[in-house]
Amino acid sequence: MPSKSYTCEYCGREDTIEVPPESGLPADFTPRYCSDACLQAAEAQQAAEAAAAQDPGKTFAERWLKLCPPLYQETDPSRLNQALLRKVMAWQVGSTGLIITGQTRTGKTRCLYQLLERLLREGYDLEVLRPSDTEHRLLEAFRHDAYGALCHRLATVDILAIDDLGKCKFTPRMTTFLFEILEERMAYLRPMLVTSNETGKTLANLIGPGDPQSFGDPIAARLREACIPIDANKF
Repeated sequence: MPSKSYTCEYCGREDTIEVPPESGLPADFTPRYCSDACLQAAEAQQAAEAAAAQDPGKTFAERWLKLCPPLYQETDPSRLNQALLRKVMAWQVGSTGLIITGQTRTGKTRCLYQLLERLLREGYDLEVLRPSDTEHRLLEAFRHDAYGALCHRLATVDILAIDDLGKCKFTPRMTTFLFEILEERMAYLRPMLVTSNETGKTLANLIGPGDPQSFGDPIAARLREACIPIDANKF
């Protein structure tokens, strides 16, 4: 039975399908999605876009509540380091992102969420990877055969924020996951906003301590290339 190649409209995965005559489907039938997970993700995205068109104000509030943890929703901008906040808020969407480094409690994450709120109001589609939920999202994606859909979403969303990079557990699966996303976003000039307590060298050592074959140095190098650095310790 001849097979037919197709590309999933959601995750971009290339696959093949065989259409037996007894299926009742037309001979030129081509599926749009490679899995139920991609179909459901595409339907959810379409529903969100339709809701945004009908009620953008309500959609902003709902999306902001989902995007921003309660702790940072209560941020008083006047209590942040104003020089650092101005520097972060001056960022404009383009192919180059930001990486904000510095010690704990310098306001990196709070400044990041102030910027994300502005970007969400401007209509950009955003995703945030946090150390508390990244591993869970990855495990759920593998469990439900949705790894390709998750990678596609994070690689193609308008703006990807990665908060506290260096705090998650860098298993081989996690480092491969991060590298694939960074590589894809850089290739298509999609910006990233990153916060971290680590500098490039210490981050590389965390990801792959003493292992020249690890993704540590490549990930650190790509972040340097793709992001404008801001050192919160200097403000």
